[in-house]
Amino acid sequence: MIQHLNMAFQADGLNVGEGAFLTACCNHTDDRGYVIASMQQLADEAHMSLRSARDQKARLEKRRLLKSVARFNPKNGAQIANLFRVNPDLLASMKRKRTDYGQTLIEELTFDEAPGEAQVKPPAKSAPPRANPPADLVGPSADLAPLLLPSSSPSSLSSRG
Repeated sequence: MIQHLNMAFQADGLNVGEGAFLTACCNHTDDRGYVIASMQQLADEAHMSLRSARDQKARLEKRRLLKSVARFNPKNGAQIANLFRVNPDLLASMKRKRTDYGQTLIEELTFDEAPGEAQVKPPAKSAPPRANPPADLVGPSADLAPLLLPSSSPSSLSSRG
């Protein structure tokens, strides 16, 4: 569920492997936090080996962010996909404090050109031109296109003058 996925992205205190595996789990949760995916699928989506995924699962279980139970087919006793559940309450309590990163000035890039032939649009009227553009973007000044993205807090824009 998207709610759990957002919580995983916003969680503080996870290392890269834990975050990747937990995010993969949250990508397949129902509204109660149950994960509907196999271990191999989760490992693939977290961009890690099955062994590494098992290690991350164990770390998350130790931290009580994830719980799993082995399951077996009642007809033939063969092991089937484990049942996983994310701890949504603990995950929600790990939310990072909001940070205002201020204004973000970026160049507008398009995908219409061939690879390696990036072209930049003319400057936007609302953004001042860059004083010193990165070396890989240096070219005729008319080709630079600053794009001012909105800040997460409108008040920060007016106070920056």
